[in-house]
Amino acid sequence: MERVNSLTRRIALIPARGGSERIPRKNIRPFLGEPILARVVGTVLKSGQFAEVIVSTDDEEIAMVARSAGASVPFTRSADLADSHTGIAEVVVDALGRIGLHDDSSSICVLFATAALLTPGDVSEAVTTFDQLESVEHLMGVCRHPAPIERAWRRTGDGSAEMVNPKHRLTRSQDLEPTYYDAGQIYVSRPSAWQLLMNGGQPRTYLHELPAARVVDIDDEDDWELAELRAQQLAGHSQANTDGPRRALSDKGHH
Repeated sequence: MERVNSLTRRIALIPARGGSERIPRKNIRPFLGEPILARVVGTVLKSGQFAEVIVSTDDEEIAMVARSAGASVPFTRSADLADSHTGIAEVVVDALGRIGLHDDSSSICVLFATAALLTPGDVSEAVTTFDQLESVEHLMGVCRHPAPIERAWRRTGDGSAEMVNPKHRLTRSQDLEPTYYDAGQIYVSRPSAWQLLMNGGQPRTYLHELPAARVVDIDDEDDWELAELRAQQLAGHSQANTDGPRRALSDKGHH
């Protein structure tokens, strides 16, 4: 069902702090030759869904990259909200306060600076889906667990293995309910939802499934390498689909 109230303002927010422990300067590191933040800003702008794309950062070099890519940086995030212990909800609530976005007839789309594989279509689909949902305050981009979590294993203190849920040892996978995990890529929400999350609450949430092929949570060098490889594969697949008909016509003409 469509919402009764129409949106008055829609903003995209990309948090991008300067510090990164496992991958130095991760948020502006070149990803296939382009700063990864610039790549994500470009994707968001191409979706055509937002009145403004804002980057929240404590770092002037990141701010320069963001502005060059077409985003705005209307404030500098304070240092106490830019360490590895600060939660995303705190960063979003801080940004909402600084730009004065409090009215729940508005919405905010939060994307991570390393969501490098998402397409403008992925962003548009998430936003459009949220707009059409009634009584939902928070949309979370998720992926389906590749295997049933009920049949997970763990190591015990002596190093041996045991099932987390032994009662499902013989349960068929197709008889277990699918479960999902937060992909850490994109969220679309009412401003009040982030205040609730920061205070330990849970807003009414919709799980929006993302294509697993376009999701890599980049935490270390192996993740980065995988993401670049996946991006090249996806780009090659897209180009093949585009060029295929032309190649076929060209080949036919030469016979």
